[in-house]
Amino acid sequence: MKKSALSIFLFLVSIVVVHAQGGLGNAIMAYEAGKLNQAKAAIDEAIKNPKASTKSKTWYYYGKIYAGIASDPTGLFINLDKDATFKAYEGFKKAMELEPEKKGYYNDAKAEMEQLYAIALNRAVAFYQEQDLDNALKNLELSLNIQPKDTTALIYSAAMAYEADKKDKYVAYTKRFLELDDVSYGRKAEHYYNLILVLYSELKKPEEAIAIIEMGLKENPKDARLYELAAAIYDEQGDAEKAFEYYRKGADLFPDNFVLNANTGFAYYNQAVLVAEEVENMSKSLKKEETEAKLKQMDELLKKALPYLERAHKANSENKDVITVLSKIYYRLKMEDKGKAMDAKLKALGAN
Repeated sequence: MKKSALSIFLFLVSIVVVHAQGGLGNAIMAYEAGKLNQAKAAIDEAIKNPKASTKSKTWYYYGKIYAGIASDPTGLFINLDKDATFKAYEGFKKAMELEPEKKGYYNDAKAEMEQLYAIALNRAVAFYQEQDLDNALKNLELSLNIQPKDTTALIYSAAMAYEADKKDKYVAYTKRFLELDDVSYGRKAEHYYNLILVLYSELKKPEEAIAIIEMGLKENPKDARLYELAAAIYDEQGDAEKAFEYYRKGADLFPDNFVLNANTGFAYYNQAVLVAEEVENMSKSLKKEETEAKLKQMDELLKKALPYLERAHKANSENKDVITVLSKIYYRLKMEDKGKAMDAKLKALGAN
């Protein structure tokens, strides 16, 4: 039987086409049959083919197969490739890029990419349970790359980075979370406090810690804890003036807060003590009217301290430091009955 030259040519062309598509076809059949190991081997070969690697369909199934490996419920294939989630991401991303007009496999790849977010989160949990913190963090970061503003991925990425001792990443992810406008301050508060403490205590970056405090106060100027932290940082850094500024501002906003009111009262009291020491040290050189002016200044400072310490005592009636200072102020300001009451409380509390 004779064949025309045209029929022979078409036969040869069909052989070439089938050969080019065979790797992809085998990968799809193996995938649909649940034979992910065979599907992986076939698709890895398919993307090496110069023609097939330019098709969105090839990359779409590359993503599907690796996503299937990463989410394999049987556990038989999940260890075929630790980077399966990343290869799935690469496949779907490439499939979308090859469809600039958003046709072909673009929408399918986009839908699968959204599903890959959850797969990456689940792989992160699995790696964490295996104490593989690096791969756990990498998968969390992948989920975050897919959904950049997802609060779950941000919070988990920050926590995993901290546990993996990657503090710079912890700081970056926590900041991103705190900068989200659609998250309530109530959800952010603990993350503000933790970030401030990490920056100050662990990373030794007081300026950055203060910047986060200011960021938090701008969002919620009625967070007493932020005033406490700012004052404590300035105090420890030796800036008594700035520390006093935050203590007093916080105490005025929160009359029931023990820490803010006690420290504001102590600050005024300590200023009064300094004036008293000055009078004592210069007693021989000061004139009578100068001494009286200094003592009046001291009493004014004690009067300023008094309401803050009384509020602190109301908030915590068993704090011996507050009671002791209140007793001294009461006696100095000729409020003997109140001074005696404080003495009685000290005695009842077993103070020496």
